[in-house]
Order: sequence, then structure tokens, then C-alpha cells
Amino acid sequence: KNYSIKNTEGTNLGNVTVDITADIYGYNQYWSNTETILYKYLINGENIIDNASDKWGGEVDLTTSSSVSNELVYMKNAPEIISFTGGYINRQYNNNILEYTSSLPEFDQNNRATDLINKKHESYTIDSYPKQQRLMSVDFSELRGHWAELDIKKLFGLEVLTKVNNFKAEKTTTRGEYITRVYNCAKEIPIDPLFKKNKDNENKNIKYESPFKDVPNNHPDIKEIVESFNRGIIEGNGDGYFGLDENLKFIDAVVILVRVMGLDKINSLGRNVYFKDESDIPFYAKNAVNIAYRIGLIKGDNYGYLKPQEKLTNARSSALLVRFIDYLSEGIKDDYRDGILTY
Repeated sequence: KNYSIKNTEGTNLGNVTVDITADIYGYNQYWSNTETILYKYLINGENIIDNASDKWGGEVDLTTSSSVSNELVYMKNAPEIISFTGGYINRQYNNNILEYTSSLPEFDQNNRATDLINKKHESYTIDSYPKQQRLMSVDFSELRGHWAELDIKKLFGLEVLTKVNNFKAEKTTTRGEYITRVYNCAKEIPIDPLFKKNKDNENKNIKYESPFKDVPNNHPDIKEIVESFNRGIIEGNGDGYFGLDENLKFIDAVVILVRVMGLDKINSLGRNVYFKDESDIPFYAKNAVNIAYRIGLIKGDNYGYLKPQEKLTNARSSALLVRFIDYLSEGIKDDYRDGILTY
């Protein structure tokens, strides 16, 4: 952009040229989204003073970043009002940051550029008032005091877990159950309300065809299984079967989550994480374990054991999925935006 500098009489006092370039980075998923724009301003000016040209230059780096994230907050109920001890609220936060660094010359009293460079750095943050949504409450007397009680209640509130009857925390989780829960966690971006009506009508007419021999087309979770397969979240066992009712090992549950986030393509084998039972981690899962540990998805027990070959239980899968949601809500936003801002 070119600007002319004139006085009130229309006399030309100089001109300024501003060259602007910008790079846009961002991601958009159900639990959070971020957009960061990096602007580069190169400024060149010329002041006309006593019919002589005085040229000068400077630059400004400007970063704008906006993000939306969700947080699950537990709220206690008054015992005399309702039988449930409490429930979860999903709070959605909007955050905006503007940050700039400038390097521009100082001007003397005659408006001539000096050799002194004025460097300045400032940042501003604007947070909007959070939106709140009350989630469904469940109250299992047998869960009280269980180490995974809060995680399980979160997933029921989010309708990731939906089958209340006969739910047992220490019951083993099948492959079919786990994939359905992962699908409910890794939701697609909400449909724009302007298109929702037509989209709902389209979805009613969709007929899903199972890619696996042991999953019938009329299976109650056929949608979740087919779409998970199409998105590359799951694979068969090599002979056309999925193993719907087979028990799942903890290590394979971790590999699936890393694949869902698209982080399986990152090679982190040079940064090994050491557990006392590391020899029980198969080679195909070592990369996923390293990544999962670095982003806070997994951790060892109090004695440093991961127990990768242990059969996955409802309790342990719930804790894993809640950490997965936490990372998609906050962790990925912080890793992404903060990495860009400090690049």
C-alpha cells in the first residue's frame, strides 16, 4: 500500500510504502479450534524537508490468534434439593490474543529520521464470557470411591458412555465398545445450523455397509464402526474380521488414539520413554507410546509400570478417554498456538 503525506494546504510532505505478507495457521476439531495469523509489515518512507529527501525504513511483526476450547467442570448439588450429588457442566471459552513487535526509527523535531531505532513489544488478550451446558447426570452407588469414578461420570455426561444398565467399572472392554466410545469422543465439527436440516435428512437415508465379516449391516453401532474404518481409525485383523467382541489390550487402545489424532506419522523413536515393563511394549506400539506420554495421554503407575499387555477395563479406558478429551480441548491448543507464537 502506498500513502501520501500532505499538509492542510495540499503540499506533498512525503510518502510511505507498506508491504504486507501473512501466513495463516490453524486447526478445527470438535473440542477446540485455533487460528493464528502472522503478519509481516515492511515500511519504507520518504520525508520531503526543505525540498530534500529523507528516506527511512522499519518493520512490524503482528500476530493475531483466536481459539475456542471446552472444559468440563464438576458442580455439586444441594443434597436437600436433588438426590444426585452433582453433575458436569461443559464450558466453552473464546480467547483472542494480539501481539506485536515493532522496530521503527525515531524522528527529530524537524521530522528527520535519526539513527536511533525505537523497539516496542506489546500484547493484548480478550476473553469472552464462557457458554455453559449442563450434561446428563448419573449416580452409581457402586462407583462411589472408585479411582475412576469422576472419569466415568464425565463420559456418561458427554454421552460417550450410553449404556447405564449392567455397567461395571472393572469389566473388560471389547474392541467394538472401545471404538464406539472413541468415535463419540472424536466427534466431527458441528454442522452449521443453516445446513443442519438438509444434512439430517441426508443422514436418515444413509445405509452403511460393513467392511468386516463379523459386523452385520444391522449392528446397532454400524455407523460408528463404518465411519471409523473410513477415517482410518480402525483396521481389521487381516482376514476380513474386526474382532468385535474380543477383549482389547491397553497398548492397542493407546495406538488407536494416537492414530485418531494423526500423530502416528511423527517419528519419536529417538525420544524413548522408559517404563519398568518396557520390554512388554511391542515394537509397533513404541512410537505411539512415546507420543502418548509426551502429550500426557498415558503415565506409569506409582511404581513405574505401564502394564501395556493388560486387558483394557471400563475404568482404565474411561481414564484414557478423558485424558484424550482434555488434550483435544486444551493441550493441542496450547501446543499449537504457543508453538506458533514463540516460533
